Parts: sequence; structure tokens; C-alpha cells
Amino acid sequence: MAKSVETRTQSITFGEDAILRCRVKATEEHTLNDAMENIQACARLTDGVRVPTLLDARLAKKVSREAREYYAGPENAKVTIATAMLIGSAVGRVIGNFLIQVNRPSFPLRLFSQEAEAVAWLEEIRRQSRI
Repeated sequence: MAKSVETRTQSITFGEDAILRCRVKATEEHTLNDAMENIQACARLTDGVRVPTLLDARLAKKVSREAREYYAGPENAKVTIATAMLIGSAVGRVIGNFLIQVNRPSFPLRLFSQEAEAVAWLEEIRRQSRI
């Protein structure tokens, strides 16, 4: 049975397929406090087990520098083995590229425009990790 939680900036679900799904809400900005709340919620849903994460960032508008650093940092690496970020705009691509190129997450992070491709990549990561 899927487990879900809502935060100010995300709807987060951990389902039977062992993929954590984080859907960004159309809020004006993600702050460091939002990032901390989201990662803590993810850790609770997965009982602290590292899992593949599908981040639907298509509604994202702005993510503060501190939040980007936190999302790319060790606290998120305790939750995710890899993140597939869904983007649907130039803003999403900028946020994704900042995470990849500037913040350099310690876990694989790839940008996708199609959810099916993102899920297929995460399923392959999961198989390789034997989760």
C-alpha cells in the first residue's frame, strides 16, 4: 500500500514499486526550510532506506541556492540512490542543470521530459542496486 505525505512545496508518495515520487507544487520558491522538510518527509516514508526518486519538477518556479545545495547534499543522499527529474520548461532545465553542474549531487541525477523514460531509468538503477 502506498504511503503519502503533503508538505508546503511537494506531494510525496512511496508506492509498491519502491520508487519515491515527489511532485513539486506550484509555489513561488523552495527555501532551505522547505528542502529540509521535504527530505525529512521522504526519509520517514521510506523508513530511512535509500530508494530511486522521481522528482516531478515541472511546476517548479524558483529554488533558493541554499535549498539546491541541501537537495544535492548528504541528507538527500541518505534517502535516494538516484533521482530522475521531470522537467517541462526552461526554468526546470535551469534548476536541474544547477543541481547537476553547480551543486554536484553525490548520487546520479538525470533530467527527463517524459515520465515513462524517467521511470524506466529508475527501475534499471533499482535492479542494479538490488533494492
